[in-house]
Amino acid sequence: MLIESTFKPAWWLNNRHLQTIYPALFRKPPLPPEYRRQRITTPDNDFLDIDFCGSGSKPLVLILHGLTGSSKSTYVMGLQSALYGQGIRSAA
Repeated sequence: MLIESTFKPAWWLNNRHLQTIYPALFRKPPLPPEYRRQRITTPDNDFLDIDFCGSGSKPLVLILHGLTGSSKSTYVMGLQSALYGQGIRSAA
């Protein structure tokens, strides 16, 4: 299902490249509170580190970063902070 959008970018961020570059350079979100890291070891002795934000039985959102990203990426931390503010747990 497609949803009609009324999104209008700021005049000074009117193309997709600027919208990608600007936050990477200038946006510094606060660290999400209550980070808890869980390490899962795989059968081939590799591992996955999952950083949880929030606690309790609230809904959980799984955030998957890109190949070179991490839970310390600006966009992941910003999303986790926003979700936490809405009472939603997250894992990245």
